[in-house]
Amino acid sequence: MKRIAGLVMFFTCALAFAGPAVEEHEEVRIYTPIEFFETDVAGKKGSSLGMPEMMEGGIKAKILEVCKTEEREGEKGNWCKIRLRLGMWMEDSSWIRKEAEVWCFLPEDAMIFRR
Repeated sequence: MKRIAGLVMFFTCALAFAGPAVEEHEEVRIYTPIEFFETDVAGKKGSSLGMPEMMEGGIKAKILEVCKTEEREGEKGNWCKIRLRLGMWMEDSSWIRKEAEVWCFLPEDAMIFRR
């Protein structure tokens, strides 16, 4: 019985102190719809670029920077600076080139595939 109580306590603590959905320098594919924000001259988040068209293979990206956990529109997550590994069409039919660096908000429950 003590063993079960210990396991329950372990998993409760693991969920309470869960970290970001991603780590810096990871190569990932993001399958959650996200909004892109431009990177300004200081390297921080600028104005919205809109939503990319979701491709079958997800958004292939390298995580460059992960900011502290915060809440946005009722969802907990992290602001992340990413480098796109493939060019992407946006919903407004504009094009974002390969290797572009953009900011996005990744919720904790984002669907992410790691290599």
